[in-house]
Amino acid sequence: MLLNPNNNISIYIHSVKRKLHDDWVLKVKYISDLNCFGSCSSDSIHSFVLDDIKRLEDNLPVKEFSVPRGVNAFTYCGKAKVIVTGGHDKLLRLWHPYINTRPTGKLSGHQHSIVEIVTNEKDQHVISLSFAKIFIVWDLQTLSMLQVFQDQESPRGIDTLAMVFDNACGTLITGSTVIDIYPLMHMIQDTKQVPKTHEKSINVLAYNRAFHQILTVCSESILKVWDLETGYQIYQIEDAHGLNVEVTCAAIEINGFYLATGACDGTVKIWDFGSGQEVKVLPLTQHSKDEHCLLKLVYLKATESQHVLLVLEQSGKMKIIQGFVPSVEMKCFDVLKVEGHSLITTGTSNHSDIQNCLKCGYVAFSPQQIKEELCWTAHSAEVIDLFYEEQNNVVVTASVDGSVRLWHAMNGCYLGYFGQPRKFELSDLSRLILPCDVKDVPMIIKEESKHMENKSMPDKDNSLFFFSSASLYTSGIPKTLLEKLTVNIFKPKKTFPFKRLFN
Repeated sequence: MLLNPNNNISIYIHSVKRKLHDDWVLKVKYISDLNCFGSCSSDSIHSFVLDDIKRLEDNLPVKEFSVPRGVNAFTYCGKAKVIVTGGHDKLLRLWHPYINTRPTGKLSGHQHSIVEIVTNEKDQHVISLSFAKIFIVWDLQTLSMLQVFQDQESPRGIDTLAMVFDNACGTLITGSTVIDIYPLMHMIQDTKQVPKTHEKSINVLAYNRAFHQILTVCSESILKVWDLETGYQIYQIEDAHGLNVEVTCAAIEINGFYLATGACDGTVKIWDFGSGQEVKVLPLTQHSKDEHCLLKLVYLKATESQHVLLVLEQSGKMKIIQGFVPSVEMKCFDVLKVEGHSLITTGTSNHSDIQNCLKCGYVAFSPQQIKEELCWTAHSAEVIDLFYEEQNNVVVTASVDGSVRLWHAMNGCYLGYFGQPRKFELSDLSRLILPCDVKDVPMIIKEESKHMENKSMPDKDNSLFFFSSASLYTSGIPKTLLEKLTVNIFKPKKTFPFKRLFN
């Protein structure tokens, strides 16, 4: 009996009780679409019960679903017409509501017991939560994993006690000692074609900081210059060192006026960067072509009358070219160019210790000062070079797949590729768009998290994914340019602490 304090009217509530499980009942829900109730337990025989509410009173047999080690949580998706259960065996099972003999599908990916499941009805997604506070978003139409992220900021030892998905607002809400809200955002995959900046693999990626332009060279010796902020091509040079002569390296002098290119035959050319006109040529050497294939160029000095270059050959021979006459030769392992300075390392290939070091600049890093903060897949093939541009806060990557791509440096979201038909929009980060050959969204590494102290990085299921609102191409884009492959992912949570009302 309940007493209404406003009018002193007694309200009688009729209650019934029926034993349906042989272990603790963990969750009970009423599913209005099916006009049924559901309950679950750790019982391996009577793991999940789904039936009409009348079964609680008439004691007739109920529809039971058996799952090894029982069911901890369940949900129903009305659009997909499927029940999803999860438990200690770490598997999500999909069931037809009226067939309890076997599941219609299974989803694996969790490494710990599943404790909660909710439904994103609009997109036909389910979000499962494991005991390790790892969330996985699943697509019920393709039975695929869309997103993995982890609650690493909650205090250790405090479990997430409740989870709901607000279909009206598109937010995932969890509760423990605080309420955490994860807003939903859209991720659109770019066109089905792999982005192409060049038809062949990229050999060279260089940035002209003075002009805010980038240089790309492919294995077909096609040289292209691009505007960084728009992505538009400015000019290109074909067969820069002659027919069937591969350009293998390039360097831009610090003021941006001159460009040097080196080829597999040992030739070096100087170009006016602004116009693309050839200025000077260092003739082919008299020795073997393969021996003098150039691996790296460094611009040391450039004036109208004098150009000083550092050249590294495949044979390991290093030359300093002044006035286009080799003035210094020595054996060299590699040349490192850092902010206008060069660190040149020489020595023999037969000894592990480095000898005769010539240092034109020096950069020291302490291991304690280097922290991994963000990780993402930029290409499905090997990345051959990249650079960071501070003014626009972007990263440019080049790959053997022939594409040069632009990414936001702080959240790893894809801004486009050089050679695409539309202009870059560097300020619009309203959607997350991925190239068609990339499936993983960016992962932010929270090294200060207590959950990660003295632990190695986890595998895929334990990866820490915190997503930001991202990407471009949201306005003024013909619909034909974007395939209708859209999924929803969650942005970083907002936390609302409970106020303690009682001591």
